Order: sequence, then C-alpha cells, then structure tokens
Amino acid sequence: MLEGKNKMISCVAEGTAKINEVLQMKKVLIVLDDIDEHDELGTLLGTKAVHTQSRIIVTTRLLDMHSWFDSISWRCHVHELTLLNDHESLEVLSCHAFGSKHPLKDFSDLAIELAGYCGGNPLALKVLGSSLFVCAHDPRERNSIIEIWRSRLNLLSSLKGDLDYKIRCVLQKSFDSLPLACYKELFLHIAVFFVGEDEDYVVKILEHDLYAKVGIMTLINRCLLTVSSNNKLMMHQLLQDMGRTIIHEESKDPARHARVWCSDEAYRMLTKGDVSGTIEGLTLDTRKLRKGTKILGIKTCLLAKMNKLKFLQINYVKLNGCYKNFPELRWLCWHGCHLKRIPSCLLMSRFLVAIDMTNGNLKKFEPPMVLNSLKILNLKDCYKLDSIHKLYWLPNLETLILEDCINLTHVCITIEDLENLALLNLKWCRKLWKASWNKKMLSLPQSLKYLFLDYCNCEHQNALRVVFNGPLFGMSLRGCLKLSEVQGLFKLVSVKELDEAHLGPMKWIKAYDDHKVDLVGAEITKGKIWDIQMLQEFGIRSTYLQGIKDQSMMALEYTSAYNYISLHVSSNPKKHRIQGLNVSCLYKSSAPKVKDNWLFFTKISNITKGVTWIYNPLVYCKPKVDEDTMWLSYWPIGNILDAGDEVNVSIVVEEGMIVSGCGASLVYVDDGEVVQEEKLGHKTMIMEEVIGGDLSEFEVTPGVYYLCRHDFFKSSTRDLIKRWPGDIIHYTKLQGWNKSYETQLEPIQELNRDTLYRDTLYKRIFLGYFNSESNICKIRKAVSKLMGVDCVLYVTDEKMMYVLGSVDSLSVETCVKEFEKTVRVIYVDYNAKRKFEHNFYIFVIRAIYFRIHGSK
Repeated sequence: MLEGKNKMISCVAEGTAKINEVLQMKKVLIVLDDIDEHDELGTLLGTKAVHTQSRIIVTTRLLDMHSWFDSISWRCHVHELTLLNDHESLEVLSCHAFGSKHPLKDFSDLAIELAGYCGGNPLALKVLGSSLFVCAHDPRERNSIIEIWRSRLNLLSSLKGDLDYKIRCVLQKSFDSLPLACYKELFLHIAVFFVGEDEDYVVKILEHDLYAKVGIMTLINRCLLTVSSNNKLMMHQLLQDMGRTIIHEESKDPARHARVWCSDEAYRMLTKGDVSGTIEGLTLDTRKLRKGTKILGIKTCLLAKMNKLKFLQINYVKLNGCYKNFPELRWLCWHGCHLKRIPSCLLMSRFLVAIDMTNGNLKKFEPPMVLNSLKILNLKDCYKLDSIHKLYWLPNLETLILEDCINLTHVCITIEDLENLALLNLKWCRKLWKASWNKKMLSLPQSLKYLFLDYCNCEHQNALRVVFNGPLFGMSLRGCLKLSEVQGLFKLVSVKELDEAHLGPMKWIKAYDDHKVDLVGAEITKGKIWDIQMLQEFGIRSTYLQGIKDQSMMALEYTSAYNYISLHVSSNPKKHRIQGLNVSCLYKSSAPKVKDNWLFFTKISNITKGVTWIYNPLVYCKPKVDEDTMWLSYWPIGNILDAGDEVNVSIVVEEGMIVSGCGASLVYVDDGEVVQEEKLGHKTMIMEEVIGGDLSEFEVTPGVYYLCRHDFFKSSTRDLIKRWPGDIIHYTKLQGWNKSYETQLEPIQELNRDTLYRDTLYKRIFLGYFNSESNICKIRKAVSKLMGVDCVLYVTDEKMMYVLGSVDSLSVETCVKEFEKTVRVIYVDYNAKRKFEHNFYIFVIRAIYFRIHGSK
C-alpha cells in the first residue's frame, strides 16, 4: 500500500490517517483476521466515512458486526460461516486420517462416529484426523489400529471433557475474551446443566446470580451459544467439552469442583460421603449410571453439607434422612421423585425459582411455606397426584404444568388469584373437571397468556366456560368438545337454549332447533354433529342451517344471485335508529371429495367512510355437494352506518365451493326501547361488541380490520389466506389473530419441551409402556401419516417403538395415545441423523429378525 517505502509513524492517529489516504487513492483488498474488539477496527480504519472502492474482509467470532460499521457509514455484509454437513465432515476427516476422501475398509463406522463428534468443525476434523493417521501399508495389525481408534472415540464420548490442546486453544479465545467473570460462569453453567433447555426457563433460574438475559445475548454474539427455532439453548459439542475441561482444571478431585455433571462421579461422591462446600451445581441420574451399578439411597445430610449448592438435578434418586438444613436452591429438578408428600423442610429456600418433579410419586402437593421467588412448577406425569393445595403461597408463580396428572381431582381455587400466572397446562387432566369445577365454569387469573386444555374429557358437562379478563395469546383445545365459551374470544350456544327474544331478527330459526349441522374449523368441533348453534365473536352473531328446503325466510331487503351485493343506506324510519346489518348467504361444495378445511370470508366495506371488515368465522358448517348451506349473521355496526352510505358486501370462498347467493338488510331499533339482556343470565348472547367499538388491535392497515381467531387457536389459515385478499392487503400481515399481540407471541417459559413449540429437528423418538400389541399395526400406520415421519419400527422383545424423522414428538405421543393411553415418549435422540445413517440397515435387520423369530 505504501509502495515499499519505509514510513515512520509517530502515533496511532497518524497511522490511521495514512491508511485512509491510501484507501481513497487506491483500490485494494484488505484482510483483517481475528478481530475481536471494536477498537481494533477503529484503529485500522478510523471512525469516519471513507470514500473508497476497496474491499475489506474481516474475520471475527462476533456476530454484531453491523453496529461496528454504522458509525462510519460503511456498507457491511455479514456472512456467517456454516458448519460442514455429515458428508463433507467425513471427507475432511478421511483426507487427514487416510489420505483419501473415503475411509479405509473396516474404519468406516468409526470414522462416521468421530466425524459426528466434531459436529462439522473443520479445525477439529483436521486435528483429529491427523492424530489418527493410518497408512494403507502400515505394518501394524489392522485390528490393533482399530482398537486405538475405538479407544480415542471412547475418550471423546466420555463426559470428562478431555479436548485436544490445539482445538481448545482456538475455541478458548472466545471464552477468554468474555468481558465479565459472570459471563464465563454463565457459559460454564449452561455447558454442563442447561443445553437443550428453553431460553426463558434458563433466564429465570440464572438471572438473579449471573444476569442471564444480557449474558446469553453476549454468548450468542461471541458464537459460544445459539438459540434454536423453538427457543432452546444449543451449544456445539466441542464447546461443551471445552467448558468441561475448564472445570476439570479447577481440581483433580471432582468433589472440589464447582459443578459436577457426570452421574457416575456424583454417585461415587455421594455414596462415599466425599463432598465439599465448593459445589454449586450437581447432576445425578441413576438411569445413566454404568451397567451393573448397585443403586443405593443417598443421605440427605450429605447434600446439607454443600452449603453453596444452588442447582440440583437428582433424577430417579431416592433420598434418605431428614431434610433439615437442606441447601437453599435456585433450581430443583427431581424426576421420578419417590416422595408422596413434600417434607416440611425440603422447599424452604427463599430463592427457589423452579421446581420440576416430572413423573414423580406425589399424591399431594402443598408448599411448606410462602415461596415468593418460585416462578415455575412442573408436576407433569405425576400419575398419582390427586390434589394441589395452598397455591396462594406461590404468589409469583408464572408457569404451572400439570399435564398428564390423570388422577388429579382438586386444584386450590386460589389459582384464579395468582396475579402473575402466564401459562397453565392441564392436558389430560380428565378427573379434574368432575371434582374441582363442577359449576361448569373455569375461572382463571387475568394475567394468563397461554392455556392448554387438550383432552380434558369434559363429557359430564353440558358446556364448559373459560372465564378470564386478561389478554390470552395462545390456547390449545384438542379434544375439548364441550368447551362452549372463552370469555372475550367466542361463545357457542345451542339455539335450543336461547329464547326468541334473544335471537332478534333470526328468531324464526327456533323452528329448526332440532336440526343437525356438521361444524368444522376449530378443535372444539371435531368428532361431533351439533344441534344448530349460535356463534358470537367480535360482537358478530352467526349460525348455520343445513338441508332446509324452504328458504323464503331468508328473504332480505337486498339480495343477489352472486357472491357480492352493493347497497345504499336508506333514511331511518321515524323514531328509529340503525342498530346493525343482517348478512346471509347460501353456499355448497362442487368438489367430489368434501374436506374439513375450507376458506370462508365475509367482507363488508363502508365505501363512504373508508372502513372495511374482513371476517373469518371460528367455526363453519361443512358444505355438501349439490345442497345449499345457509349462513346467517348479524353485525352490530349501526353507529358506523349513516343514511346515504355506500356499503359493499361480498362472500369469498376457495376453489371447490360455490356461493349460490347472498343478501343483506338493515336492522332498526326503537329509540325508546330499553334492552335488559343483562338480566337474562347465561342464556343471553351478551359479549363485548367489538364491531363499532375499539378495533385498533385488529387493524392491519388504516381502515382495514381482520377479524379472525384461527391463528390464536393454532388452526391453519395462513397458507389459504395467501389466495385472498391480496387486493386489500398482503397476506403476511394477516398471519396474526390480533395485530398488537403478534409481537408478544414470544417463546414460553415452559419446562415441557414439546408443549407449545413444535420441534422440527431431525431425531429418533423412543416410545415405551405399551400394554398390548394388538394395536401395533394401527399405531404404526397412524404415526407414519404424521408430517415429518421417515420410519416407524416396533421391537417386540423390548416393547419399544422407534420413530425417525423431523416430526414433533408431542404429535407422535398424542397420536399413539389414541390407541394406548399409557404410552409416552421416554427419550428423544437429537443426534439420530448422523448416528442413524450408518447404523440404519443394522436396525432394520434386527427389527425384522425379532418380527420373524421373536426374542429367541
């Protein structure tokens, strides 16, 4: 750049200025390698804009490069390097280990496993391959070399954290560059305890001590951590091993480490009484102990000696002794807990944030004292649990998971007073409704944002109402056929239960209240033929009639033989005012195969006032071929209609449906009439009438309001909506059920990994606890139809089913439970793809063998 001349530079500022001069005069390529600080870049390039055609390549471990260049107005394109895929990884390893792109004979399986361990990191593949170089003409016995490879693989696969020095030196640069000690502690905690856990869940547990929210962002920017699409914290295997190596260097004695994560080491320490006050976190899972290990109970007094212990995971461990002086924990994870009740001294910590007692033997849960810090309580799969008491002693609880507590009959009524409860999971709590909420109404706190009531089996109820006053953002209702109302969202009432006075202009439909309709569109309608129902949402009342030949009663003031109509609002009759608009249509199916999912929209536009409402009903009647279905609706928009206004009404359906005609008429009310519907109790259709009120939360563009609950109930309208209404607004803006809530649909603080978010990672799912094999063929066929399933195999002697693919594990479990209620997911292997590709043929042959020969 300086044309070979030696230039004396007196200070940094002068050097920066010289570089800027050259950049303006010449077109050059500059490569700045391993830049980790903003100041380094500023020293070389300055902090002001430079007009140049030069190209500068900067390599860094940091992701927030854009902010570096914003201040100097340089255009910056960030290219994040991706890891090698499985095939590329094997090629790189083979080149350095065998001098060929392909592994030598007899080394193929080991090479695939070693490449998998490196996780696509080129440096690790090069170092590992070179250290295991094998010459085709090596005089040593081939078997001896294979054993060396196998020994190296066993070393890497152990949980001791041994890592090649060259690899570690490169990886540890990012760790050493962390600006605060608490960020380093956070990295080590996550590396050994929280990989794969929900980000928000981890933040709640670690925020108090380690400022986890900003810390996790820093780790992500330093490429030490990633967050998956379903909000799980993920870390490269080599980085985990680096973290373990750092911890091991604290002391040769594991009992002197701050973190103990290897179950075998933890078990040895606890059974021998070799513990210390330095331990802050400990993990012990008896299912992961070496085969043949005699499993003994652990004395509680040993845990009491760990006076710094904050994070304790003791899955399927039996504790013996008194719980007095039990450590003041932040996190207690005790899967398979043997206790039937909570001992008085167990949960006495003032700082306890999360309790996870999944699959435990609790019969009664009652906190021993007020736990102001507790935010997460997970009692999933506690099959013996029958009652929960004193929830008012958990005033700051945010997440309560009771999924699959099949014998739960009582939940303290003070649940509705929990002012911070954001998530409530009651899936499969079938007995709860028969005992706790006999009054047909479930009252919930106004803070609730996410509610799961799947398969709660409310068959003893005629109807179930969910009452709350807060902004619910997500709800799952699969199998809840008796749910009739969610306050503020919708109400579905049989016309039989309504008096003519409450039906207004549609009172004539009482003559047909014995007719049946096939309602579809939402989970609450599945598997049931309904009496004629009145749906109310957004203040709009609507109903469907099917198979009625006499349609004279549908005669309205304005009619059309097409799917649209235009009208001008006439002057009001004397002493009357406009109350609303009746809109009706006739539709049928033209498709030979009638499906369950249809696109059905009504659009009403007040052209004069520039206001448009687009309404997609929560439920609708499945159309029949060559038989009209009648849709009747009332829209309370009187205060938006004035004499002379031009109003357009159109019905939009997808291909395969035909609109035979539509109509509309204005509804007037006497100015002196006093409506007293409030006195009629639950039989009224009174709800907050959004139409004509504040619609700001549903406004997608100025003057256009999209009224739809399908996305809220996780129904699939997004793909269909692409076809319409493109003439008004792009479909991507209609993806949320409520505009102001779209930005709030953030990942949930939920312990259960598969409750709300659908995990699309490639995996192998292990299902167990099959009571019978009579339905295996049906189960395999049903699971095979799930989206993302590649293969389903059942091994008879193990009574285990294996599902391979990118399918959601919750979907698999739910599908199987339709046939076998006891079945559940035991384990999910997220390394299945790279492990399975080279072992798959062995797996298939083994499964076929057992199918033919049984267990012999």
